Amino acid sequence: MLAHEVARQLIESGDTVEILVLLDPRIGSDVLQGPVIDDAVEQSLRALDPERFEEYRTRCVEADAAAIAYRPSEVSPMSTIFFVAEDNANPTEWQPFINGPLELVQSGVAHHEMGSDATMADIAHLFSRRIDPRSDDKFDDIRRAN
Repeated sequence: MLAHEVARQLIESGDTVEILVLLDPRIGSDVLQGPVIDDAVEQSLRALDPERFEEYRTRCVEADAAAIAYRPSEVSPMSTIFFVAEDNANPTEWQPFINGPLELVQSGVAHHEMGSDATMADIAHLFSRRIDPRSDDKFDDIRRAN
């Protein structure tokens, strides 16, 4: 959602957004469900550090409230790439808010795994291939060096 809002504000101020990249943002019914923490996990975390767990829970509730309150408006980037988590039942939910080409790219992982190092590296690789097809050679060189 943050990238969408930044793009909206840039375009509104007269700038051009060539590529908008969305990492499986959720709106609608997915956000309305709120945070779900398994009872056993919550009890274990509270036992470890009740004060820290409560701070974490408060941040989750605040983040969810902000996500629920956010009302996206239409933006017009030159193109949009939407990396979709495998557990996203409705990735086209964003279509009404994107005026222009919207490319859906399956990430192959669940939403909660989108931020992992391996997934972010895969997303960077896929994204770089879309903006520069020769980038595969660069990634191969990096992999060989490591």
